[in-house]
Amino acid sequence: MRPFVIESVFWRSAANALLRSIGIARAIPYRVLVRAERVWLRDAGTCDRTLFGLYATKFVIASTERDAGAAALEAVRADVLAVAGGPKDGILFDVEKVAVGPRMVKSRLLCKSAYA
Repeated sequence: MRPFVIESVFWRSAANALLRSIGIARAIPYRVLVRAERVWLRDAGTCDRTLFGLYATKFVIASTERDAGAAALEAVRADVLAVAGGPKDGILFDVEKVAVGPRMVKSRLLCKSAYA
């Protein structure tokens, strides 16, 4: 007969539930792919403006996928708006993929943001 033992999975789940109930969430590293469209960039040599679209990958630490997407979206928005050489009000940002750790596994459109 096997003695009564509470599994370690139970203790981890109970600890995470207790931390969430008091407002302390576990932080997880996420890799977030953010897309920006209609970005005007100026060529340094010729001073010509060209319309681009770009993708940026950000690593963020957050408690949920939605929080990770929002944090990465704000970081990319700040970086792109700092170098944009044209009208900044027409740039469209959105989150393409969010994955835990180094692999891009989950593909969801989470934090769609209209215009900057």
